[in-house]
Amino acid sequence: RQYLVDRYGEFVLLQPVLAWHTLLLWGAAPAIIIVGGVVLFVAGRRRRLPAAGPLTADEQRVLDDLGEPPSA
Repeated sequence: RQYLVDRYGEFVLLQPVLAWHTLLLWGAAPAIIIVGGVVLFVAGRRRRLPAAGPLTADEQRVLDDLGEPPSA
């Protein structure tokens, strides 16, 4: 058993000893999932645009001017 641990590391055991590198291994997967969820949540919130209200008189005038052909 010790030969396998020496040759392949503690991960060959089904119950590796509790140490900093095993905690890092077990903690990495949930941390990646949490960070990915936060990124998706923030990206989803940024994608939503506020609802557009009615045009002001100046905006409507500019839009109407854009639709007219230039005068010669």
